[in-house]
Amino acid sequence: MTLVRAKQSLPAEFTGLYRLFLRSLSVAVLDHPGSTSRLRRIWAPTFRGAGQVIRRLQTTPKSHPERVSLERWLNAWNQRIDNTLALLVDSAQSRGLSHKITHNFAHLHWSNQRWSRYIHHKAEQIWLPNLAPDSEVYWPGEKRIKQKNTEEKVRRAKELDVQAWSLLGEVVRMAEATGGMSLGRMPKYKRTT
Repeated sequence: MTLVRAKQSLPAEFTGLYRLFLRSLSVAVLDHPGSTSRLRRIWAPTFRGAGQVIRRLQTTPKSHPERVSLERWLNAWNQRIDNTLALLVDSAQSRGLSHKITHNFAHLHWSNQRWSRYIHHKAEQIWLPNLAPDSEVYWPGEKRIKQKNTEEKVRRAKELDVQAWSLLGEVVRMAEATGGMSLGRMPKYKRTT
């Protein structure tokens, strides 16, 4: 007979902090549903990572050397989240710089999502309802001929986009380090079939 060990639940302080954070996100963008859901997607990976660290702390013995580094990481994370909550509260109370930052993060996520879809789905064939099912556009070997100049422009534009997004991510990480806060992470694009 095998016993299945039940997963320990996360501490109430952590789940309460997450709920408070979600409410603060919503209020910071004036309860706008689209912006709220986008901001939740940005900060969800941060809380998932902290939850994994807490679970590892729950299973690590008190005398284990890894425990000290996990506790140090969790204390730094708590401080960053406190500073982020202060930014969100300020964003909810005033329409100054902090409100513009949170508002622009929602737009940034939307733009990143559109860009990712464009990059990943550009080469896929799209069904065109006004064409006959046996149209030559749908032939597997048929490709439209493009000029080399146009292909080169598309390739350079893709490279520029990738460089711009990576530079923007670098700027966000520098701002996080300077301000001692967490500005979330852009979730990876998941293809839907």
